[in-house]
Amino acid sequence: MTHRRSPSLWLLLASIALLALVLAACSSEEGPAASSTATTGPKASATPGTPTPVLSSQPPSVLHVEGRPQDELPAQCLKGGSEFKLSSVSLPLGGIQPGKDYLFCVTGAPAGSPVNFELTGPEGQKRTFTLTSVDHDGADVAAFALRLQPDDKLGDWTLAAAAGDAKSDVSFRVREAKGPMIALTEPLADNPTKMKASVGGLPANGTARFALYTVKDAAPGAAPGAIDGDFLISIGIAADANGRADLELDVADLPAGRYMLVLLPTGMELGDPATLKFPDQEPLMVLADVTRPQAAPVASAGSETPASPATVVPQASPLPGAPAPVQAASGLPDTLLVNVTPASLPLCTPASSPVLQLSPDRGEIGNWWLGCAQGFAPGEQINVTVQMANGEQTPLVLTAGSDGTKDFRWYSAPGEGTGKYKAVAKSAAGNEASISWNVGTATAPHILVYPHQIDPKVGSFLNLTGFPSKATVDLGLYRLNEQGQGALQKKWQVPTNKFGAAKVQFDQSFGLEPGQYAVIAQGGPTYNFPGIDVAASAVDFFGYNQPLNGSYDVYSLYLGRTETGAVTVAQPAATPEATAAATPEATAVSTIVAEAPTETVTETVPATPAATAAETPVPTAAAPAAGQVPPSTVTLSEDTSGRPSCPGAASGDAVICLLPTVVQRGTFAYLMAQGLPANTDFNAVVTTPKGERIAISDKTDSEGFADLHWYALNNEALGAYQVSASGGGKSFTGSFEVVKATSPHVVVEPRTTPAGTPVKVSVAGFAPNESLILARYRSAGAGSGAVNFTLVDSSEFKAGPGGGAQTQLQTTGATDGELYLLEVYRPGQPEAAAQAVYSIGQPLYLRYPFAWAQNFQEGQ
Repeated sequence: MTHRRSPSLWLLLASIALLALVLAACSSEEGPAASSTATTGPKASATPGTPTPVLSSQPPSVLHVEGRPQDELPAQCLKGGSEFKLSSVSLPLGGIQPGKDYLFCVTGAPAGSPVNFELTGPEGQKRTFTLTSVDHDGADVAAFALRLQPDDKLGDWTLAAAAGDAKSDVSFRVREAKGPMIALTEPLADNPTKMKASVGGLPANGTARFALYTVKDAAPGAAPGAIDGDFLISIGIAADANGRADLELDVADLPAGRYMLVLLPTGMELGDPATLKFPDQEPLMVLADVTRPQAAPVASAGSETPASPATVVPQASPLPGAPAPVQAASGLPDTLLVNVTPASLPLCTPASSPVLQLSPDRGEIGNWWLGCAQGFAPGEQINVTVQMANGEQTPLVLTAGSDGTKDFRWYSAPGEGTGKYKAVAKSAAGNEASISWNVGTATAPHILVYPHQIDPKVGSFLNLTGFPSKATVDLGLYRLNEQGQGALQKKWQVPTNKFGAAKVQFDQSFGLEPGQYAVIAQGGPTYNFPGIDVAASAVDFFGYNQPLNGSYDVYSLYLGRTETGAVTVAQPAATPEATAAATPEATAVSTIVAEAPTETVTETVPATPAATAAETPVPTAAAPAAGQVPPSTVTLSEDTSGRPSCPGAASGDAVICLLPTVVQRGTFAYLMAQGLPANTDFNAVVTTPKGERIAISDKTDSEGFADLHWYALNNEALGAYQVSASGGGKSFTGSFEVVKATSPHVVVEPRTTPAGTPVKVSVAGFAPNESLILARYRSAGAGSGAVNFTLVDSSEFKAGPGGGAQTQLQTTGATDGELYLLEVYRPGQPEAAAQAVYSIGQPLYLRYPFAWAQNFQEGQ
């Protein structure tokens, strides 16, 4: 990174700080990846702020930061002198804590000379880095700002500096962080493409939101050192059992400048106007300076943008022919041949004034468009807002290249609505362009992989449109060699909804070898596609960990949309399916992650008093249709029981209780309060076998009832957990023990969630490395004491060496009151090995207590 003299020395400090931040190892055994989620989340402790809260589920468009150090080096760093010395500027006597910046200065090293730093931890771990001494008005200083990571060990640390034969060091103690924090996990490179950060201090398995802001000077009259941030993007985060999460952001399109990374814990209050206050909330924010070379970076595809009314990007030539209808497909073969005409996408060419272009000039849900922003100033940031036919808006950030152009893509997914779309692009210099286009109803089957270049660390989605209503679509994934010969990698099925559409995470893409891939779909009208020797309903291509071959990109862009094609653009007929649009930036998807080996214990499972409820049944699944695993439909006995009550207590008694006393991995412990005052805080602290204290809370309902769950995931620490709880003048202390699973279990955390908030799924008690299938079902009505469920999606996975695994499922597009059933199958076996439920927006109490019932039945 280049350092230069500047009136704003804080920019220098921030840049130096980034060099000092070193990659921290992730401590989670099976933690989920950061995922893109809707802007809602469960309750959690509030972070201090001012009145009129703005919830973390709704990142503010402008975030004010006050109390931050001013933009100048402290006098201690500017004293100069010939003696080589490392000094701590902001080191508290009680020690430093991870998540806060602490400044160290080296004086006595001539300007322009390198200064080598070595950071040594309490267990001997070392990090090294080099900074350059800089002349600050006659004082030669190498300034180093240190922010430790969530996983850094507590204890005594030493920072040493050396230049030539001169050496100096400072020792300090690291103490425990006080709450949630965020930090970069590795230095931000010159002209960066990735930004990596780690998060710690969150509740076990809790949620939060990460947001990225551009930094600007605060409004006139603000306190010295204050800054403002303009919102760019936000990502939902699901922490692991240690309150940890890691995320990676694609910043290739971000222009040079200063950015603010912010952690917004769920339920956090920011005030009005939304404000972060130093020093108390410093751990929630880190500054990052993005540098770019003088020549603008190579433009990369990845978003959306518009132009004037009907300007169209010149088409690539030659274009693929239209698919020809045939009678039927004969199944997915083990091999195929793709022999398409060599072609490349049209170039984004310069223009004399701002304009947006899109190609082709027609299309429908399930297609994608190639766009071009032209006529902008070289290197300037272009902020784009796309308003979709369903009224939702998607913000995009593009950066013009050295010729004032930037290409982008728009992927049209199910649920975004048919009809008129409009995009408006603006820059800070006042350059502006817009375009409108129509997206039609799918008139033929489409499969759309989003994005066409899949980052293994981010994930992707599959979008199906134009298929028959409530159909089962067979999908085949093929890896293509340089000659276009494809070998079958995976086969699976996806059910469509009543509109013939589906949008699912493309879990089958995880763990592939880098290369070119084709996805073949069969399950509707069948065609012979030009240059492809397999009859199919739809086809699409993608590159895994590498760009997609231009010929395949052109093929999927223009297929069926030439003048002779069969696609016609329908006018607005907004689809009722309201699946949220995929965000073109920073979307992360988790996959099933096998667990690390865990300790072996000898366990006993004593009988435990059961909570009483009004005729609580233990539901059983009806036998599925023979030969189909997983089955397309299942039926469960309906559980209509109400709230449970503590053992031995009448319904009106004021009491707190914990059930059971022994919890197998893959099940949950249940803490409930009854008979307390209405709308009263019910607080609990769980102390883990490792000594961690984790707070959880709820409020009683109108009848004084509240419940809390402790989910024992497959990687939960074994041993005794201490619980203390209080509320409404009542208190409780108790304990439960987490033991290994002695039979298959699956548990969902949380069992009740708002739509848009993901759930974590954990299986335990299976054989090491056992092949399994996870199937998800949605309730489709109840009657005669039974609930009918239809298959939503399924995925194959393997248990880890300890017989467990985890994944995260999205709930975007779900509706309040819906009940979801998860079943784990062994391949070829029609009976589910384990099952669990979760609901959207409705309390479950102990209904459908599959894992709960096993807690009591085993050992009795």
